[in-house]
Amino acid sequence: MSNIILHFYHFCGILFYMTVLEGSGKLFEWFSQKDKFNFDEDMGKLLPKAKKEERAAIKCALEEFEKMDVLKSTDINAERYWILNKKFDTFEQDLKISPKTGLLISQLINNFCEILEIEDEECDPRNITEQDINNLLLICYRFIDNKETDPSKN
Repeated sequence: MSNIILHFYHFCGILFYMTVLEGSGKLFEWFSQKDKFNFDEDMGKLLPKAKKEERAAIKCALEEFEKMDVLKSTDINAERYWILNKKFDTFEQDLKISPKTGLLISQLINNFCEILEIEDEECDPRNITEQDINNLLLICYRFIDNKETDPSKN
């Protein structure tokens, strides 16, 4: 099949594939509100009318989460269930950033704090914290002005 035809199919929505990364994003949303996932019961809720390729991406993402000890799985009556290992909000991630990125983040946050005259939220470029990342997100949401994408509105 030529590239032109493939691009046409993709543009028209005829050909859609989900990556494991995109599947992981969907599952992050799911597990932020639920503690378990069962393919037969929950796939239609997660992705209505999911194609075989999308189902495969979700299954791969579930298996990756299991390798990371985010989920455990078990079979009950020939059905596989994936269960959160612990509450979703208790999982943490380690983030490593370069000094340049830390400086850029702190400059953006500190400039915004200066405009709003908020001194107690200033950011130290040597020690970027979760609060700094949350402030960065709030700055982004302020400019996007889309309450549907702001997780603090959920």
